[in-house]
Amino acid sequence: MLGRVARALMMIFAAILISLSIVGIDITVVLGLFGSALGVGFGLQKIASNYVSGFIILLDRSLRLGDMISVSDSQGAVTQIRTRCWCAGWTASRR
Repeated sequence: MLGRVARALMMIFAAILISLSIVGIDITVVLGLFGSALGVGFGLQKIASNYVSGFIILLDRSLRLGDMISVSDSQGAVTQIRTRCWCAGWTASRR
């Protein structure tokens, strides 16, 4: 199923490129814009993922101000919750 969709999208994209070159539009510009948009999309993927995770934390309320958390050998309390990240006041603990 996914293979058929991918094949159909590639054929549509090829047909658009061929029709643009027949009309007289330089397709290298179109391909350059497409490549640039693809690069920006991959670059923004992590930021968008962080925003979605932040909204889930905000809406789910699984993490609240003052909650104690520990990562490796450090412990801390949550001081801020934002849409992209949470902040904690850390104290290093020794074993």
